[in-house]
Formats: sequence, C-alpha cells, structure tokens
Amino acid sequence: RFYYHMYGSDIGSLSVDVFKSSTGAWMNGEWSRVGQQHTSIGSPWSLAVVTLPKDTGVMVRFRGVIGTGYNGDVAIDSVSILSELTPPSPPPPPPHPPPSPPLPPPPAPSTGVSIELARESFESSSVSTSLFMNKKLNAAKNSSGSWELGLKDTSPSTTGPSIAYLGDKYAYFSGSTSDWEGEPAVLESKPIAVSSSASTVDADVSFRTYMYGGNLGTLRLEVSYVAADADFELLWSSSGQVQSGPSLDWTQQTVALDTTRSVQSGALWLRFVYVSCAQVATVGRVRCVLGKSNDTRAAIDDVVVSERVVMRGGVRQQVFTASNLTFDSGIYGLLNSEKFPKSPDIDRYVGVFEHAIGVSGRYAQRVSGYLCPPITGAYQLCMGSDDQSRWHIRKATSPKWELLFEEKSYTWYYKYCKAINLEAGESYELQAFHHQGGGGERLMIQWTLLAGGFTETPIPAIRFAWPCSAVAPPPAALAPPKPAGFTCPFTCQSSDRTCPCGSSACSDTVKSTLEYKSVSPRCMAFIKVYCKVLAGAGEVGCEKYRSRKQAIKEIYKAVGGTIEDDTPEQQGYKSKLRVPPGALKTSNEAIGMSEVDASEVMARTPRKRGYRSKIIALTPHGATFNAPVEVQLPFNITPGEGMLEMVGRIQVLKAPSADATDWEVVSNVTLTQLTPTMGMATAYISSFSVITVAEMDA
Repeated sequence: RFYYHMYGSDIGSLSVDVFKSSTGAWMNGEWSRVGQQHTSIGSPWSLAVVTLPKDTGVMVRFRGVIGTGYNGDVAIDSVSILSELTPPSPPPPPPHPPPSPPLPPPPAPSTGVSIELARESFESSSVSTSLFMNKKLNAAKNSSGSWELGLKDTSPSTTGPSIAYLGDKYAYFSGSTSDWEGEPAVLESKPIAVSSSASTVDADVSFRTYMYGGNLGTLRLEVSYVAADADFELLWSSSGQVQSGPSLDWTQQTVALDTTRSVQSGALWLRFVYVSCAQVATVGRVRCVLGKSNDTRAAIDDVVVSERVVMRGGVRQQVFTASNLTFDSGIYGLLNSEKFPKSPDIDRYVGVFEHAIGVSGRYAQRVSGYLCPPITGAYQLCMGSDDQSRWHIRKATSPKWELLFEEKSYTWYYKYCKAINLEAGESYELQAFHHQGGGGERLMIQWTLLAGGFTETPIPAIRFAWPCSAVAPPPAALAPPKPAGFTCPFTCQSSDRTCPCGSSACSDTVKSTLEYKSVSPRCMAFIKVYCKVLAGAGEVGCEKYRSRKQAIKEIYKAVGGTIEDDTPEQQGYKSKLRVPPGALKTSNEAIGMSEVDASEVMARTPRKRGYRSKIIALTPHGATFNAPVEVQLPFNITPGEGMLEMVGRIQVLKAPSADATDWEVVSNVTLTQLTPTMGMATAYISSFSVITVAEMDA
C-alpha cells in the first residue's frame, strides 16, 4: 500500500511492477494510473493498495513514464508492505462470545479493589538501594545488627532458605553477626505514598518469612502513620523457630493496617525489626542470653503494600509472556492457554487502555475495566492495535458479551469505529485481548459522544470505576493554575473540573478568560458537552455555543482526515476542511472549526466592502503544517453576478493571528459557482487562525 499524487497537464503514467522469484520474470502494470489524477497541487493524496502474488519471494518497483512536457509531477509516499501470517495448524475459530471464562465479578463497593502501592523483592545490589534501608536506633553503640541480601544459603548449618521466594535474592539476619548485645536490627522503608485522598487508609501488608534455628529471637513488623523514625506501632510479630526443618517453603504473612488511624502526610513507613533477646539479664544493662548463634536465620521476601480503594481511575492488565503461550496462534493462543486466565505473569491495575504499558518483548494480554459513561447517549468507540486484538463490551450485570472490533493484522491509528448507546450511571465491562509478536506495539481506544462531538483520546482513567457512583471529578489541583484575575464566563465554579473553567482541557495560563474565538479544540469539545447536554438554559456563557456551529475532530498524521459534520454553513452548504496525510507536525492533533461574529474579530481593512461568508476560527490558532490544508468556504453570490465579475473582487482573507488587526489575502484559491446565489471558495493554507470570504474594492 502507498499514497500517490499526480498533478499536471503533461503527466505520463505511474505503474507498479512485481517480480516473482518462482518464474524469474517481472509482471508489469499490476497497478497503473495514466494522466493527471488530482485537480490541484493541494489535493489530498490518494491511497493505492496492490495485492502481491503468493510466491517464494517477490520484488516491487515503481515505474514512471514522462509525458509530453514538463508540466506535471508524480509523487509517492508512505510505502508499506503488509503480510498476514497464517499459523501452520490454525485452531478453530472461537465461538462468540470468546471461549474465555468471564472476568471475576466486580468487587463489592464496601471492599473496593486492591491496588499495589509498593513492592520489594530485594533484587537490588544492596539493601540500601531497595525500598528499605538499615537503621541504627542506638547511636551510642559502635555496631548493631544489619540486614543483608542473600542467595541460596551455603552456611555449614544450612539454616537459611534454599532459594528466594521471588527472584534471586531475599533479606535476612543471621545469628552469626558479631556481638551486638541485643541491639535491634532494623530494616526501615522509605515513605510509601498512599493513593487515597482520604485522611485514613485501608491497606494490607503481605510478605514472606523464613525463620529456622534453635536460638531465634523475635521478628516484628511495625508501621508509622506520621514520619520516619517516629511513632512506630506494632503490626505483627513472631518469635522462635517457625519452619520445621532447613530449606523448606516460605510462610505467607498478611497484616491489615488500622483503618481508623489518620495518615498525616499522604504516606506511611514500615520497618522490620529483629531482636535476639528471647531472655534477658536486667543487671546493669540489657544483654542477650539467647539468639546469637551460627544456626539461626530470619529472612523476609516479597513485601507488598496494597491499598483497598473503590476502583477509580484504573484498568486491570493481565500479561502472559512468550514462555506461557503458543505464539503461532495469536489471540487464540492466549484464549486456549492452560495459563489463561488464572496464572498471568503480571496482574496489576494501571491507568488507561494504552498499548504495552511497560511490558517488553513478546507477550499477550487481557486489559479490562468497568467503563462509566458520563452522559447518556450514542458514543462512537474507535480502536487500533499492533499486533492483533479483539475487543468486547457488556453491561456489568449482563452475561452476554458484544464483539466490538477485531484487528487481525496491525494498525498504527484508530482504524475501526462503532457507534453504541451507553447510559450514564451504568457500569460497562470493556475488555481487550491483545497479542504482541514483535516490532511496534500498540493498544488504544477512544470515544466520542456523537450528540455533542466530545472526544476523549485515549479514554481517561477517571472514566473507569466500580461502581459508577464512585466516579467523582479529580481535585481541582490537578488542573494547571489560572492566572491572577482569571474570569470564568460561566456561572459554575472554577474550582470544579466539571466546569469548563476548572477543566484541565480548558486551562489557559496566558489569557484572563476563555475567549470563544480562540479556545483550543479540546476545550471547545468540553464546553459543547457542558452547554448542549449538561448545563441549564440559564447559563449565559453557553449562548454562543448553542447558537453557532462548532466542529472538532481528532486528526492523525498518517492518514489525515476531513471535518465536514456540524461545521459552519450558509444556505445549507457546509464549510469543510481536509488535512492531507503527513500534513500534521505531530502524530495526532485535535482540529476545530467554529463560527465567530464580526464583532469578535479585530482585523479590519479599508478595501473590504463586506463579508460574503461566515467568519470561521480554525484552531488551534498558530498551528502550522507540513503540507497545505484545504478549506472550503460557501459564500453568497449577488444575483446576475458571474464568475468573471467575481475574479479579483471575491477574495479569501485570513488573519495572521486571532488578535491581528489586518487581514491577509490567501493567494492559492479556487472559486466555483454552485447556484445562481451560492459559490464555493477552496483555499489552501499552511497555518491556522481566522478565515473568511469577503468582497473587496477593485
């Protein structure tokens, strides 16, 4: 597949030839075009797809033939050769819905979902570079017991674990340490931030322990809700030997934190303390009489701190690596695997449906979450993936899955779209099965509220929750601060992110208000939903958004796009904007077209008789492009006025910026008469601001 452009009166031809290794010959003209194919230099590129023959090997060549003169250029771009590999023994296609057991039932709102805050398996080079560090509680002592990192125990007494529980290393304290006279051996954590915005935290600490030896003392786990080295409280303790013999399995420990305790600074601290004094002498000073011996060892591994929260802002990712799957079968290799769904290599909650999310190499995954529509209505869901994927959705209360999309090869943009009705307040279970076999990787989904044109790319974390009643706007602090003296044109509070002035999509650190003519496309989309769906009729700031046309669309560099729905119009003829492939300077951009009033435009010129079309703001203002963007503007024609009379008098004007005081004449323009009273001006521009069609003095 490739894109081509052929413009000029003297163009000859463009052909694609294919060489087959099996025959040793070229097959000429497998695809060809003769003569001019595009109407102007700014016309959108055309896509060509050529099916290659099945063969042991093929070569492709592009062949251009010069025409009768020099007026004409032929160009090609973005050439790609795609192949869909067929597994040697393909498994039977799965029934619909897929042959996978349903996701676990959603957790009860009272218990919430467990989200991992911190994990340490002591795989670093030393204790000090892990989540924990050795602490000396008595500075007067020259030495105290220290925790160390260990591998397989090779001591003569063989009291330690033969292997780590997770990974290659574990943390341990050995009774063979020099005479530290009962000083506690302390392993204290760095601050562990909690994700809850509440003053208290509902969390668990799980860890593995190994305690074997005849002279073991006491191992304690303590917590501080205040600060490091301050107000530690006992959570758990164990004294003496636990394992019945050397090198046996580790013991699982799980401890719940006190849910009534207040978290002072959004974090908590943990520490493991080993004390060898099972019996003490109290004459003069504390001395250990037990616990210091070569045949004792206390060890810990796989320390996990998990917070139980109402699931807000996250989706579940279950990853199965290549060693767990038969990769020749793609998605079906995952669905038919004995490991699926109970034994993933990674099982965690992450932010959004967004490609690999930190996983490298060959893998397959299921990503799932409970989607909460903010507004009842028809939504357009669009997806893309690299490599294969299957997407399903269902109401959380329904056993029936609906197949949304299936990508059998790969794509690098939002290739598939489907409209679906969703209800506010309902939870919808969304899941994607994704196979990554090599090369680029991607998994993504966006949605658009069709009634308001509101698009979110990708679907943000705050839209995933269980139950949907738990969805609340993030704190206003998440939006960038407004400048001093900022004025909100809406009656809602600027501190509320459901209000346009409090939304991060409408943050503006330069201007003192949100000006209709210059708001960004994503802010415009946000305000459209607020004004046309959510806000009451008395909201004065919404008047322009209800009475005028605005169109917003996400455009992707690789494929370009056209904006033609809900655009400003004249006598039933709509304005239109086309962005050719490769024109964007970024991989994707939200583009907007909105109708503005003449009183809002500062540009003036003494040669202007009057506007013939609507004045349109193209946003984001100041955006520039790699190739000309086509804008079509319908305009009025005076009865009896012909094309000859219009030439030189009807011009397309563009302001250099939203606040410019002068218009500039767009030179690359074509005028077409549609009816006796309507014409269409097609202009090609390389930057955005305000544009219109006007009648000028001769």
